[in-house]
Amino acid sequence: MKFSVLISVYFKETPTHLSECLESLIHQTVKADEIILVEDGKLNDGLYDVINRFSEKFHTLKIVSYEENMGLGYALQHGLQHCSHELVARMDADDICYPERFEKELDILLSHPEITVVSSWMSTFSKDIFHIENIKMVPEFDHDIKRYAISRNPVNHPACMFRKSKVLEAGNYKPFYLLEDYYLWIRMINKGYIFYNIQEPLVYFRQSNDTFERRGGIRYIQSDIRLQTYAFRSGFINIRQYIRNLGIRVFVRLVPNKIRKYLYLFFLRDRQ
Repeated sequence: MKFSVLISVYFKETPTHLSECLESLIHQTVKADEIILVEDGKLNDGLYDVINRFSEKFHTLKIVSYEENMGLGYALQHGLQHCSHELVARMDADDICYPERFEKELDILLSHPEITVVSSWMSTFSKDIFHIENIKMVPEFDHDIKRYAISRNPVNHPACMFRKSKVLEAGNYKPFYLLEDYYLWIRMINKGYIFYNIQEPLVYFRQSNDTFERRGGIRYIQSDIRLQTYAFRSGFINIRQYIRNLGIRVFVRLVPNKIRKYLYLFFLRDRQ
């Protein structure tokens, strides 16, 4: 079955990282029928060079360009509408796929038509993929995923593949600072869609101190409050869970970056 890959890139991305990302898509055991690359605002010359080089070599790469940087939620919302196929895989512009990623995710969606979203674990690295630091683990089955979602994001977004029509039925991606995917998953869970997480890493996830720096600050707290308020008002969580979730999140956002990194690596979701 044909499928699309959806990627968003903006000016702060590193050209070599984008090149490694696109290269990993080319070397899949099952290749995508199209790659939709959203240029979220004007890019730097190095990124344009990478995009031009891959565009000349691979006709499956299709570019959607915007003059101004609108943010990931907006980029994915409009990029998804340009995807030609029902099955769509997400990918971040600085991550790298395992060669068999798409083959294994397609197998799940094709053999289990009741499943709407499939994802996997991710291997995290900062230097290169030969030095794995942690594994971002998530539960396997739908009932465990939905229980997990009450307190934490249950799906590794850069490793997921989903049915486009169901995402659109749930309202598509929406702008939501750093929580676009979690917001989408809650809306889809509320609609009763079925999720599944493959219990092995299929994406190399790039992280650095900046990764954990972005997970702190007042703006992230405001986004957390918005999401938890929506989850409570929609009936997804109760008042006790609402208070607990916000208490943990506010604490994590306010502690120094070194402590926040330690909490993520050893207590929240990553596992050595």
